[in-house]
Amino acid sequence: MKISLFSKVILDHPLEDAMRLAAEVGYEGIELIGRSPHLAADIDLDRLREVKELATQLKLPIVNIPSYIGQYGQVGKEEAQGRFEEFQRFVQIADLLGCRYVRHIPASVSPDQATDQDWELEMEWVRRVADYAARYGVYMVLEMHGRSLIETAESTRKYLGMAGADNLVVTYDVGNLYLARADYGPEALEKIARYVHIVHVRDHASWGDDGRAPGTLMGDGVIDYTPILEYLRDTGFDGYLSVECELFATSVASELSYEVPTTSLSSAEIIAHEYKAIRALLGRTMTR
Repeated sequence: MKISLFSKVILDHPLEDAMRLAAEVGYEGIELIGRSPHLAADIDLDRLREVKELATQLKLPIVNIPSYIGQYGQVGKEEAQGRFEEFQRFVQIADLLGCRYVRHIPASVSPDQATDQDWELEMEWVRRVADYAARYGVYMVLEMHGRSLIETAESTRKYLGMAGADNLVVTYDVGNLYLARADYGPEALEKIARYVHIVHVRDHASWGDDGRAPGTLMGDGVIDYTPILEYLRDTGFDGYLSVECELFATSVASELSYEVPTTSLSSAEIIAHEYKAIRALLGRTMTR
């Protein structure tokens, strides 16, 4: 297992600086967020070549491009087509960068509230998008998330089965499952393990009376990663554990469109802490 970084955590750093910082800390890969100031769909071709060259120099593979594109069935036909065209650009960007994964956002409706029409519209679009990505040898990544069709392991398995696309894979997001109050342990993971190519790791506090479970530094929260890592070890998982700390430096929080918990630590200090904590946890797991 290798440790990568989701660049959202250091969104206050320009793209090239973020890559250099990740490499200096010791990360073995990076997920470049699909938005400015890192990897927007309209990025210049010459700059893309520079990014690829830098990744090679740093020996820092670009693991995934987490785009915010999808949810086609929840908008009009014209907007849906525009979103599809933007996703096509991300697929082309991934191909140019030698990156094999681009995140796709499923419909934002919980499985227990989804209608047959919700599922039909989603499948109509996801097969079309997956077919386009397959032409470039690119995988579409589903990142498990609350209030979406892939809120649980069971609904994710249903989604994958209905889509029937060989290049549709999963980011197993432990924190998102915790926030959805869904099972996130090895029993849930086992149900979709053969589709899991990336695992997002972050910690959260226990649920408060206000109905919130804010993000924390790894080790300061309540999520138990040991049984998950033991399962991944025992099943030979050789993909990436990707850091997505949801406790942000104030300079990053100001870049985001939603309210997040903040700390006086800098983003550089946060990613250094997360790398050290996960490396230690992984080390203990592999020697048991």
